[in-house]
Amino acid sequence: MAMASESDMDEYLEALSREQLLGLVCEQLQGNDALRRHVSFLALRAVATGAKAKNGSASVAALRTLITSAADIDDVDFHSSSDAFEICDRVREAVQEIMGAARGATDPGSIELVEYAIEQSEHVMESLHDADVMRELSLLGDLHRDLVDRFRPEPVALAEKLYRLESRDGWGQYEDCGQRYGQALGAAGIARFRELLEGEWEKLPELRSGKLLHEHGRPGHPSRHKLEEMMTRMAAGDVDRLVQVKAKSLRHSSAYLEIATVLANAGRKSEALSWAERGLMESDKWGNADLLDWTLEEYARLERHEDALALSLKAFKDDPTLPAYERVRQRATALGRWPAVRERTLDELRGRLASQRQPSSAVTESNGYSPLVGIYLSEKDGDCAWTAACEGGCSRRLWLALAELREKDHPADVIPIIEREAEANANLKNNDSYSSAVHLLVRARALAKRAGDLEGFGIRLEAFRKRHKAKRNLQAALSNAGLQ
Repeated sequence: MAMASESDMDEYLEALSREQLLGLVCEQLQGNDALRRHVSFLALRAVATGAKAKNGSASVAALRTLITSAADIDDVDFHSSSDAFEICDRVREAVQEIMGAARGATDPGSIELVEYAIEQSEHVMESLHDADVMRELSLLGDLHRDLVDRFRPEPVALAEKLYRLESRDGWGQYEDCGQRYGQALGAAGIARFRELLEGEWEKLPELRSGKLLHEHGRPGHPSRHKLEEMMTRMAAGDVDRLVQVKAKSLRHSSAYLEIATVLANAGRKSEALSWAERGLMESDKWGNADLLDWTLEEYARLERHEDALALSLKAFKDDPTLPAYERVRQRATALGRWPAVRERTLDELRGRLASQRQPSSAVTESNGYSPLVGIYLSEKDGDCAWTAACEGGCSRRLWLALAELREKDHPADVIPIIEREAEANANLKNNDSYSSAVHLLVRARALAKRAGDLEGFGIRLEAFRKRHKAKRNLQAALSNAGLQ
C-alpha cells in the first residue's frame, strides 16, 4: 500500500476541525487496545497533575488510580516487546509522580500510597523483569522508610504491618525491617515484631533428611524459607539462637555445615565438629562433599589422621568418584601409606564393580567400570584404563577419552569406538549431529587405513548408509566427504 509522506499527513491533520480530529481518535480507540490503554493512562495522569496544579498536591485517590492503570497487565501480549516497554514506561512515570507527591506530603496517608505503589510495581515485575522498574522499586523502598521516620506511626501497629509486608516480600523492599525501621519501631515495636515472627516459626515442624517440604499445606502463611531467613537475621549475634534456628531444618548436609561454621567462627570448634559428624551420619550421602571436606580438614587440624583416612575410605565406598578417590589419596599420603591403601582400595572397587557387572561387549554404553577407568586415566595409566574398560565397559565420555590416548599407537582399538559414536550422532537426527557423524567417519577411515582395514571399513560404511538411507541430509554430507 502506498503511504503519504509525513508532511502530507501533518498538513491533512492540521486542516481537520477539533470535532473531526476527536472523531478520528475515538474511531481508532475502538479497535486498538494498546492505544486505548495509553490514552487512558494519559487522561488519568492529567487528572492527577491537574489536581496538583489546583490544590498544590495530587490526591491520594488519583495517584492510586494512576498506578493501578499503569500496572494493569491483563490482556497484554508479553511476546510483544513494544507492549512490554510501554507498560514499564507507564509504571515508571506513575511511580515518579507518586514519589514527587509523597516527598512533600504532610499526610501520613502517603505511607499507604507508597506501599500500594510498591505492590503494583512488584506485580509488574513478576511478569516483566525490567531493570528500570526495579530501580524505581528500590527508590520507593527508601522513600517508604523516610516517610515512616517522618510520621512515626504507632509502634505496635507499625510492627504488625511491617511483619506482614516482610514475610510476604519477594523483591527485597521490606528486607530486615527490624533493623531498617528500628528507630520508628522502638522497643515495643521490635518486641511485637519478634513475637509475631517467633509465633509463626514455632508452628513449623522440624525437618530432617528425606522429609519432603510441602509449602502448599500452609495457605495464607509465609513460606518456610522466608521465615527462616527472617529468623536468621533476628538471631544475628546470638550463636545459640542461630544454631537453634538452623537446627529446625536439617534436610540437607548444607544445614549441618552452616551450623558447624557458625560454631567454629565463635571459637566453639569441638561443638562444630560434633555437628559436622552428625551431619555425615544423618544427611543423605549425595551432595555432602563440602561437609565432608570441612570435617576432614578439621580432623587434619587436630592431627586425627587415622580418622580422616577412615572417613575418606567410607565416603569412597559409598560414592566411588574421582574426587572421593583423591580424598583417600591425600589422607593416606599424610600417613605415608598411599601405595598399600591404593592397591587395597582399587581391588575392593574392582570386586564391587565386577559383582554388579552385566554381560556386555567390549564397546558398550553401560557405565560399567567407569569409576575404575576414570581413576586410571587420572593417574595417566592408559593401559590399565583400557583393560578395565574392555573388561567391564564405561561411559561414552570415557571411551572417547580412551580413544584419544590410543589413537596414535593402537588405531585398530579405536575404530569401533569412533564408529559407535558416529552411529549415536546420526541417530540424533539434526544437521549438526550429521556433521559430527561424518567427521567421525572420516576419522575412522583414516584409522582403518593405518590399521590395514580399509576393506572392513568399507563394508561397515555401506551398512551404515543403508541403516540411515532415509536421512537425505546425512547421505548428502557423506557423499560430499567422499564416504561412498
